[in-house]
Amino acid sequence: MKESSVHTPTHAGTVVFRKAEHGLEFLLVRPKRGGAEWVLPKGHIEAGEGPEQAALRETAEETGFAVALVTALGRACFSVGGTQVRADFFLARATGAATGEDDRAKTWLPVEAAIATASHPESRDLLQRAAAWLNAGSRTG
Repeated sequence: MKESSVHTPTHAGTVVFRKAEHGLEFLLVRPKRGGAEWVLPKGHIEAGEGPEQAALRETAEETGFAVALVTALGRACFSVGGTQVRADFFLARATGAATGEDDRAKTWLPVEAAIATASHPESRDLLQRAAAWLNAGSRTG
């Protein structure tokens, strides 16, 4: 494997938030192939795309929401079926409905419930980072 490929992201995704009546909420989705897991929207970076473009496209495809990227949250590395995944994640604000919504289940949850519901430790870590970033911004803004 080339050295550069170890550092190149293979996937990109988002932690989507919105301001609701009772505070912040995060969006979780079910996996493409169904199942009981709750995950963050993410997918493969296609040829000619950067991580930001892939994150926007995948989020619209998987959630039906258009989003605006706010800040980078970092990379999650994990294995799926023996394949190493390196996914760059971004904090994203929901801005409206998107075209191409797929039929997977999705749910908006308050911060603590989203963290508790997320099925994978990487997702829980990203949700915690997003909440900390948003809380720091609300104290200074």
